[in-house]
Amino acid sequence: MLHSYCNSEFFPSHASDPPGTAKPSVTSVDIDRSFLYLLVMSDGVYKSIEAAVDEAQTIGANQVLANMVHKHAQMQGAEFRSIAQSTLDEVVHLHEEAFQRSAQQDVRSPKATACHKRDDMTLIVSQITDTCR
Repeated sequence: MLHSYCNSEFFPSHASDPPGTAKPSVTSVDIDRSFLYLLVMSDGVYKSIEAAVDEAQTIGANQVLANMVHKHAQMQGAEFRSIAQSTLDEVVHLHEEAFQRSAQQDVRSPKATACHKRDDMTLIVSQITDTCR
């Protein structure tokens, strides 16, 4: 059975099933004065931190990333593009370093396998101002 979208200019006429759609997970969080930044990231950032940073296993990848962003914000000032880029540069460096260390010992080790390649990474950093608190 062909569906009505099959005749659309955006979908090939031979399509037999509807296109896949994402079902987002939406969560709300009450913001208080302890929130400094809003971080929007691709899963590549999260997975790279999980694979490369041992501390992520104890405090979590989100906390590791928050610590990195805070450190770079203190060094960079309020230029959020620079904060995001320098944070991603650090993640890439840690990921590559973890692979090199692990591969020297055993190229088939779990960490070497996890750090053999990494996904694309996107990070958006926004400061939560006093008016939002």
